[in-house]
Amino acid sequence: KRAGVKCGVGTDLILHWYRYMPGPYIRELKNFVAAGWTVPEALVAATKTNSEILDMDDRLGTLEPGKLADVLVVDGRPDENLDDLAKIDLVIRNGFTVVQGGRVTIPRHAVAPPQKKTQ
Repeated sequence: KRAGVKCGVGTDLILHWYRYMPGPYIRELKNFVAAGWTVPEALVAATKTNSEILDMDDRLGTLEPGKLADVLVVDGRPDENLDDLAKIDLVIRNGFTVVQGGRVTIPRHAVAPPQKKTQ
């Protein structure tokens, strides 16, 4: 940080269930805070800065008209307490609600349309 190097948050751990568990990401954000970053700075590193590092900031990384976004809504203030990131209330992914009221939902696009009966 002091050297002006952009630091992003992420992992190269490949486990199919990992992306659904916020704990490891919260731990990584806490490591940033332990290294001297503020909580808001760590959150920016996980969003905006990641998109800049990947040279994709014209398409994602911030909530702006015309950009792609998955949205996480939590019950709390993650800008003050990173543990609040685990209090997931709503998740919108690719334009579909996949978590609502803290419960996983089945997005309409994932449900196969009813098949016509053939006689």
